[in-house]
Amino acid sequence: MQEITKEGGAVLSGASGKKISTEYNFIRCVAAVAVVLFHFSSGSENTWFMSYGGIPLGWYAVNLFLVLSGSLLYKNYGSRFPLKKYFFKRWLSLYPSFYIAYILILPFAVLYQGSDFTDHNPLAFIFTLAGVDGYLANAFETFYIVGEWYLGGMVFLYVIYPLLAKCIDKAPLIAAAALVGLKLIFQYSECLGNPAWYNPVSLAFSFSLGIYFAKYKADRFTKVQVASIFIFLISPYIVGNDLASIFLYLPCVFLYLALYFVGKYAMRPKRLGAALNAVSGVSYEIFLVQHAVIRFVRKVLYPRAALPDIVWLFAVLLATFAAAAAIKFLSKKLSGLAVKAVQKLRSGPAAQ
Repeated sequence: MQEITKEGGAVLSGASGKKISTEYNFIRCVAAVAVVLFHFSSGSENTWFMSYGGIPLGWYAVNLFLVLSGSLLYKNYGSRFPLKKYFFKRWLSLYPSFYIAYILILPFAVLYQGSDFTDHNPLAFIFTLAGVDGYLANAFETFYIVGEWYLGGMVFLYVIYPLLAKCIDKAPLIAAAALVGLKLIFQYSECLGNPAWYNPVSLAFSFSLGIYFAKYKADRFTKVQVASIFIFLISPYIVGNDLASIFLYLPCVFLYLALYFVGKYAMRPKRLGAALNAVSGVSYEIFLVQHAVIRFVRKVLYPRAALPDIVWLFAVLLATFAAAAAIKFLSKKLSGLAVKAVQKLRSGPAAQ
């Protein structure tokens, strides 16, 4: 989702040319796998991967992604950058993969999920083109089939990032106080039929944590990261499991820092590091397709073979990665065409 190249080595290059640690790829990999494990378990008799400390594994995974997104955007861009270039790159990071996944999953949604859009207002497809149909699906008639609420949330965060980053840079304490205040005021406010824990304020709060981590270089404090491993293990049992509460972000913060520390060692072995980088490289596409893959396995394949859930789990993980990798490949092709089209438009007047 960010401009992080996938070469091996101790560091990766961001869009700005700055060096970015591969530990961030480890966090993305863990979050991507965690969301698949959670959604698989939620429809299974075996709830191995449903929660830790009463907090759903899916909640950890999504918030890890939000914090990571804020952190990497700040590392890549800071708070001063050309807006046109920024928004074009954000479009490339989200929409080509989304459009491809939508087209590929549409036949399955119609055949096996019973999706029927024949009586929908065609104008509602604008929500799909904008990538916000999943976020709006509980409040409006949409053509939603893929991307869930998460994609709409990311669109919102990418849009507000330039303003949010400038506020944090110019007045970090005031911005932090405002974010905490808004979170406390709206932490139990549902939005557009969605749960309070992913209303716009909650999303911005989680996202901004990553910006602060990057601004104050939290990746340098090794002792804090080590301590975070042990604090995370007990923190869910202290703060409770109220998903909308501001206190629930403490386990998320400690998990983020703990994973960064673990990633320093997990990414070192060449083969393991390459595998983790590969999964990280398609993490966004995994988010897009994992629900469709799980539904396909359960509705089409489950009835035809009586296999243990653990076998189905591995099958889902492999199928999800394969589907995500295929969409990523096609997305790069589509993105390349989009870049060439923009370059042609820019060079056209000059050439004349």
